[in-house]
Amino acid sequence: MVDVAKKMFEGQPGTTDTLLYTAPATGAVVRAIHIANTSGASATITLGLNAGVALAGAEHFLSAFEVPANGTYDWSGFQALDASETIRALQGTSAALTLTISGIEL
Repeated sequence: MVDVAKKMFEGQPGTTDTLLYTAPATGAVVRAIHIANTSGASATITLGLNAGVALAGAEHFLSAFEVPANGTYDWSGFQALDASETIRALQGTSAALTLTISGIEL
């Protein structure tokens, strides 16, 4: 079996709980998260990995994390998602933050 690199999500999550990605039956690994704040004010993001049907505090990877005005945040590492586990997010300010999440589908 060959691992497949994938852009898991690119765009702007809503200001309410937004489903960004669902892992396939074989699972997936999140390898990089890039967040860009394109607004002139700081903005917050809450991001959940391994989340179920709602963005619960127990799955927060970033919780009300502040990205400065016109700033960026980058994370790289290894976070496994089992079959059907999800990535969910919400931002505090509408249309301020753009996320790019990439990884590998197993």
